[in-house]
Amino acid sequence: MNRNHSNERREAEARRTRDNDRPQGNGQQRQPIPHSQRRPDPRQARPVTVRSGRPVSANQPPKAKKSGGIGRVAVIWGAVLVVVLAVILIIAFTMGRFDGDSDESRPAAASVSDSDSAETTTTEETYPVSHAATGDETSGLPAGLDLTHGILIDIESNTVLQSKGGDRKIYPASMTKIMTLIVAAESVEDLDETFTMTAEITDPLYLANASVAGFLVGEEVTMRDLIYGLILPSGGDGALGLAYHIAGSEEAFAELMNDKAKELGLKNTHFTNCTGLHDADHYSTCHEIALILEYAIKDDFMREVLSTYQYTTRSTPEHPEGILLTSTLLSRMNGDESGTVFVQGGKTGYTTEAKNCLATFATELIPGMSEDDLKAQPTKYILVTAGSGEKFGPVFAAIDVYKNIGGESDDGATSSVVTEEPTESNKNDEPEEEDASETKNIIIYTAADPE
Repeated sequence: MNRNHSNERREAEARRTRDNDRPQGNGQQRQPIPHSQRRPDPRQARPVTVRSGRPVSANQPPKAKKSGGIGRVAVIWGAVLVVVLAVILIIAFTMGRFDGDSDESRPAAASVSDSDSAETTTTEETYPVSHAATGDETSGLPAGLDLTHGILIDIESNTVLQSKGGDRKIYPASMTKIMTLIVAAESVEDLDETFTMTAEITDPLYLANASVAGFLVGEEVTMRDLIYGLILPSGGDGALGLAYHIAGSEEAFAELMNDKAKELGLKNTHFTNCTGLHDADHYSTCHEIALILEYAIKDDFMREVLSTYQYTTRSTPEHPEGILLTSTLLSRMNGDESGTVFVQGGKTGYTTEAKNCLATFATELIPGMSEDDLKAQPTKYILVTAGSGEKFGPVFAAIDVYKNIGGESDDGATSSVVTEEPTESNKNDEPEEEDASETKNIIIYTAADPE
C-alpha cells in the first residue's frame, strides 16, 4: 500500500511539472518557474518556419512581428488614400468645380471691380440677341476715364471695339428703365389708355428722393405720357404707373422683365424692380445693357422715345399746360462734341451704389447733315459705361471714347459751352452739388470742326 501511495505521489508531481511548462489560455503563460525546476523541452531548439520561408525562433517576441504588420497595412492604406484623392481631384476639375468664373465670384449683388483684367469674353453660344465678339483689334478703354466698367460695340460688325470689365456684373441704376420701356411698349396695345396715379406710387418715391416725372395723385395719365416720363426725366412714377397698369404690381412686372431677359438670352442680368433703385439682387453687365439697348432701338417708337430731347404731356386738370419733360442725357450734351460721331440718344442712371452710368447709341458724324437727319441714320455704335464718380463723368468719358474712334488728337481741339436749365422733373436723377435754381454752364471739351 505504501509503495502504491509512493508511486501515485511521484506520478502526481510529474503531472504538475508538465502542466507548469504548458501555455495557459489565449497564448498567455503563467509566471515562469525557477530554472532549477524546469525540465528540458526539446521544442525550444526547434526552428519555426513562417510564410516568408525564413526560420524564426519560437522565442521571438510576437510584438515585433505584429508591429511590422501594422506598418505594412498603414503604407497600403496610405497609398489607397492618395489614389482615391487623386481620382476625386481629376473628377472635380473635369466637372468644372474649380472654374475661376464660378457663382461665388458673382454676388447676388453685382460685383463691382475696378480691375482692368476682366475684358469681354467670346462665347460659343448662340443668343437670340447676339453677343458681340471680342476680336483681335479689341482694346481697353482709354486710360484716365472716370468709370469702373465700360464697353464700346460696333453693332454693324457685331464686334467689341473697346472694353473695361464689360462682362463683369454692375448695378445698372436707371439704365434698368430701358428694359422697363421694352416690356411696357410690347405690352400696351393702346398708348392712349390711361392710368390714375396713386399715393401708393408717389409717396415712397418722394421719400426715397427718387427721380420723378411729376405726375400727381389722382391724375389720369396716358400710357404714352408714362413712357416718356419713364425715359426722359427717368421718372420712377412713370415706371411704377406702367408696372401697376400692366402687371398689377412692381414685383409681377419685374418678373416680366426677367422673362424678357431670358427671351433675349441674357445670362448675367436679373431685375427686382422697374426703376433701378438699388437692390442686392438687381444687376446686369455693360455688355448686356448694350444688348438691351440694341434691341430697343430696333423698334421705331422706342427709338423715338430714347432719342427725344423734350416732350410735353397732355393737358389734365392737375397740369392744364401739361408737364415739360427733358432728357437727362440730351440736356447734358448736344451729341456731336466728339467730332467723329453723333450721339442719337440713350439713358442715364445714378444710385449711390452704382454711381453714374450712361448708355448711348451713335452714328458716324456727317458734316453738314441736320440733327434730325443724323438721328434717322442707322446706328453704328453703342457705348455703355458705369461707375463714374461725377455727374458729368459719363458724358466726358463718352466724348473721349467716341473721339478716339476716328483717331482724333487734342491738337486743334476747342471747347464749347452747354447750358443746362434744371427742371423739377429731372433734378432728382443725380446728386445735386449746386443750387438747382441757377443755370449751370458746363464746359465740354470737343474736337475742332473739320474745315
